[in-house]
Amino acid sequence: MSRADRARALHVGPALCEWLTDYAGKAGFTTVLGLATSTNKVSIRMMERLGYERGGAIARIGYKHGELIDLEGYQRFYDDNIERCLQEGKP
Repeated sequence: MSRADRARALHVGPALCEWLTDYAGKAGFTTVLGLATSTNKVSIRMMERLGYERGGAIARIGYKHGELIDLEGYQRFYDDNIERCLQEGKP
């Protein structure tokens, strides 16, 4: 998910991410993935506030503002949905 620069002051990004995270849990998803460049500390903090955990990184995936950057991967797990899938024998 990305947002236009003019939407930053309206906090559209966090609202959309929060809605998507909530919807995914209610819809039965077992996990949701979030990706952000390693230099995007705002997005990383937002995902962490919403319960996402760092899962790993792909090193030196790109070049931005004169430096090599990594792509950070975050996951939000829905333990109740995972448990239900395990009990029902579904992947």
